[in-house]
Amino acid sequence: KTYIPGFPTNTGNPAIPQFANVGYVFGDQSNLKPETAKTWSMGFDLTPRQTPGLDVSSTFYNIDYSNEIFGPPLFPEALLNPADYQLYKSYIHPVSNPANCSASNPDYAPGMQPFLNAVGIYGIVTPAQLCTTNLWIDGRTTNIGSMTEQGVDMDVKYHKETPFGLWMLELNATKVVTEKLALAPTAPQTSILGQMANGGVVPWRGRATLGWSKGPWSATLFCNYVGTYENDEPLPGRPNSQVASWTTFDLDL
Repeated sequence: KTYIPGFPTNTGNPAIPQFANVGYVFGDQSNLKPETAKTWSMGFDLTPRQTPGLDVSSTFYNIDYSNEIFGPPLFPEALLNPADYQLYKSYIHPVSNPANCSASNPDYAPGMQPFLNAVGIYGIVTPAQLCTTNLWIDGRTTNIGSMTEQGVDMDVKYHKETPFGLWMLELNATKVVTEKLALAPTAPQTSILGQMANGGVVPWRGRATLGWSKGPWSATLFCNYVGTYENDEPLPGRPNSQVASWTTFDLDL
């Protein structure tokens, strides 16, 4: 728990002053439910008779996640925007303590008792701060999120036996076409594809493999590709940046 004095707010709620003393509880809570998902997929597999050793397959998948565990984005987002406040107001609790609230007796701050009883990461909150708090917000993790992911997995394999040994060529790639997240039951899902915050994924990944084996001898070359993505969790004071795609190679002998 922590105390933030004089924070400027814009919630549209007249019970919350323009400059509010905020009690903030964060961390985890014990009544979390399991995250769940519904999935479906469709695809094809080809093994042409005209080309023995060739296998081609592709699968389109759809995953709908629910009850995802996140901390609601309350500070500062929901305190600075009336639309965000409406989405998360059930986690924001205005406090109206009586005029005789006393720093010497925290029980005189009845509006703050739920804040004091909430289990979260402990910080420093003094009795005097309890009487001057205008609202407290519950930023602990909860089953608040939903996410949809759609993508295509592609796989090509070709194995060829020759007098000089077994040759192997494989190509694997995944293209994520949709990655959308909502952090409130009534909020619309927005795209996080190619963003690192909140679990976004890289749109393109792939791997190519060229291998040979004969008796006790073998050699395999791997080429690994990761597509571009946005670093939207930069160091403090630095802007978001686009991370370029990269390719690495591995050799196994």
